[in-house]
Amino acid sequence: MKTKEHFTSIILSLFPKVEEAQPVPYINYFRLNLSWLLENDPKRPNKRSKTIRIIISRELLSDYENLSEKEQKEVDSKVKKFIANKKSQLDPNHNNPYGAEEPIEEWHVVL
Repeated sequence: MKTKEHFTSIILSLFPKVEEAQPVPYINYFRLNLSWLLENDPKRPNKRSKTIRIIISRELLSDYENLSEKEQKEVDSKVKKFIANKKSQLDPNHNNPYGAEEPIEEWHVVL
């Protein structure tokens, strides 16, 4: 499995309400935008959560590809822990008016 697809899989496992997400193509680092239906406002049944933009640096991606399997699993665990911690602090709701884009919250993965 390629590195970007691998990290996509790890991240999506932590966001069960997100049905689909693809890393942004043609950039040399990892960027994944996630949002989901909030289902908390009967007047806005299609209101989406804040967009979570997860970024993993080119350095981490390149280094990851050269690690041993054991070291990769350690990094995977750290990434999961980082994302889970950020998610636990997230309030996905927002007050942007109807028709406006959702606000973006950016998370730079640092280990």
